[in-house]
Amino acid sequence: LSTKTSPDSSWNFRVVTRIVVEELEAWFMGDTAALQAAFTSLSGRRVPRIFNNPDDGGTWERLHRFLKQNRIYRNSYPKIAAARKIAPNMEPARNRSKSFQVFLHGVEACL
Repeated sequence: LSTKTSPDSSWNFRVVTRIVVEELEAWFMGDTAALQAAFTSLSGRRVPRIFNNPDDGGTWERLHRFLKQNRIYRNSYPKIAAARKIAPNMEPARNRSKSFQVFLHGVEACL
């Protein structure tokens, strides 16, 4: 595969376009271990079965409801603060979000 950092002899390379449609919360729900690492009070708690298919839609609402039930972000859901807390704990290989995996494979194809 010819990439920008490793073009072929004619200096051609491929570009993979991925448009992220699903909310980032689907990607967070796809890695429940990252959620539990970000919010230690979730450690050992059972994650709802609805997290098994995180790309089903309504994701930020489902994630906020789950966190609220567990006394995290009770009033509002600060998306940026939550993302900063969860994202560093994510492991791409264990993420169950189909949209995340498709995005990841596209990025990996360009490396």
